[in-house]
Amino acid sequence: MTRTFILLTLASFLGACGGRQSATNPMQTVTPDELFARGQRARAAGDTTRAEQYILAAVDRGYPSRAGTVALLEICIESDRYDTALHHGRRFLLERPDDWQLRYVVATLHVAVGEHSRARAQLERVIEDQPSWPDAHFLLATVAAERLDRPRLARVSFQRYLALAPDGDHDDEALRFLARHDNRTRRPRRARRPGRGRLP
Repeated sequence: MTRTFILLTLASFLGACGGRQSATNPMQTVTPDELFARGQRARAAGDTTRAEQYILAAVDRGYPSRAGTVALLEICIESDRYDTALHHGRRFLLERPDDWQLRYVVATLHVAVGEHSRARAQLERVIEDQPSWPDAHFLLATVAAERLDRPRLARVSFQRYLALAPDGDHDDEALRFLARHDNRTRRPRRARRPGRGRLP
């Protein structure tokens, strides 16, 4: 699916259709629950564009915004439209900046589209809210090590991950990184040559 199509879809979400649609919209009397259900049926049928439209309409009519946003993210991620997913996720965070779980998903989407500095900023917000959640530390460490060339940040984050989850799913990867970058692996200082020091 092309970037042009994604941009056109985003434009439709922003309400650029004008008065003609509102004058001929046949769904004015459809309840939010039914709109959401129609969106899920369209999703099951593989029509992701219509699924988004129904679910957005459901949220606009009062369907719980978090549940609607989660569904929108799932739809976009399943169809590899990460830019569109980011649009939905970031819009939700403007209304609910305290939702650290959705913020973590947004961080992973920033990674997916190559926006690694933004991913770091989102992850640091997650860690600020949930300092004891190991997954955020691990992802921050990975981004710092592999994308941002920040070995010190990566080392601290991997260490924090291991402190929180010593038997976690990613402990081997964290330990390998630390073994490669441990200060103790630095080359020892050269011994002073004989005769260069002061005589007793």
